[in-house]
Amino acid sequence: MTFNKVLCGLLVSMFFVLSTNVYAVSQWSRKYGVSCTTCHTPAFPRLNYKGEKFQLNGYQDVGKQDGDTTGKQAIGKEGAPKRLFIDELQNFFGVRLNVVPVKVQWPGTRVNFGNPNWAQFFTAGSIFKNVSIWIETELTTTSPSAAALKHAWFRMGFHNLFDTQLLNMWVGVLDPLELHATSGRLPMIPAIEQEVFRVQSSGGNGEDSVDLRGGKPAIVLYGSSGAFVYSVGIDNGKALSDVNTSKNYFGTLKAQVTDGAFEGSAVSLFGYTGKDTKWITSTTLAENNFWRISPAVNLRWNDWDMLAAFVYGSDSNWTIATNAGDKKTFYGMMLQAGYPLSDEFYAAAQYDGVWLSDGPTTSDISKIGFALSYQPRENWRIMLVPRADILPVNTTTHTKASHDFQVMIRTMF
Repeated sequence: MTFNKVLCGLLVSMFFVLSTNVYAVSQWSRKYGVSCTTCHTPAFPRLNYKGEKFQLNGYQDVGKQDGDTTGKQAIGKEGAPKRLFIDELQNFFGVRLNVVPVKVQWPGTRVNFGNPNWAQFFTAGSIFKNVSIWIETELTTTSPSAAALKHAWFRMGFHNLFDTQLLNMWVGVLDPLELHATSGRLPMIPAIEQEVFRVQSSGGNGEDSVDLRGGKPAIVLYGSSGAFVYSVGIDNGKALSDVNTSKNYFGTLKAQVTDGAFEGSAVSLFGYTGKDTKWITSTTLAENNFWRISPAVNLRWNDWDMLAAFVYGSDSNWTIATNAGDKKTFYGMMLQAGYPLSDEFYAAAQYDGVWLSDGPTTSDISKIGFALSYQPRENWRIMLVPRADILPVNTTTHTKASHDFQVMIRTMF
């Protein structure tokens, strides 16, 4: 594959995309008659401060509990109290698409075209006052003839319990980092993984190895009071069936700015602990007790959106190959910044670094990425995303640099 062919494919893809007008928007824009940027930053799907409050309030208008009324029809017998309130179906359903027309990786140049990646059909909103749902049913594809259908996220919420914002509950497949001061489940640059949150317990070798990101069957209690937010949760690990009968526990404390030039800026502390296991023989079970701690900060000012997160982790038995134990620690960071160049263009950059405690290893990461987005509509985003490996080539561990460039298209309607 020559560079000219790659460039030709790229130009054809971009011409097709940019010549298409998209006017549809997602369900809450339809329901409340507002712009996407009411709740999202220009770098959607990332939420702004109002969007975060709307989510915490059970997809009810901020400062209200209108889940029984807005957009709904009251049904019942004439003269009797109304006990059924039905929303318009279009206020519950939305679609998101993610397509990668071109991806190039090098050294050993590999060029891939036409990756449909995934389509998400999401059902979300308030069932009635202070009860909400969020379900993302995701259709992913690994080849033209192979696809998988799954619930990427599945969450039922119970809000303002006992008429206080201090007590709310989510139940379902959840993200433990949901209330951390990073971009979390709805990132600023969805084309780039936040590597430090992807480090798995036991190096991924256990029967219940987990990272900090991604959906986990869990229950979370959370609350907010002005500038302060908290959450505590318990999860099963990576599966709906509890593999090793041990639970994982997590929690977040966050302080945030509620108004003024720095509205939405926040600092938080997140912690996670649990146990991973693996049967070495039919009678020998190896265990790995692990914990993670992560401080993070988000600075929002004059359209700037800047994030920094640090993670320190410890595993009592990283290799989980024997009961002798192989204690290992790691640390890492994620730095991210974004700024709207205009109503249509958004620029962002991200750095990811992860280092294990016992010197250079093949698991170490040091990468920098950039994203330039063009948004002809608020719900249509085209990204050019180069990413470079800046970790020096190490002859001891035989690690080599790896770089990539991709075009990603995301839309929601």
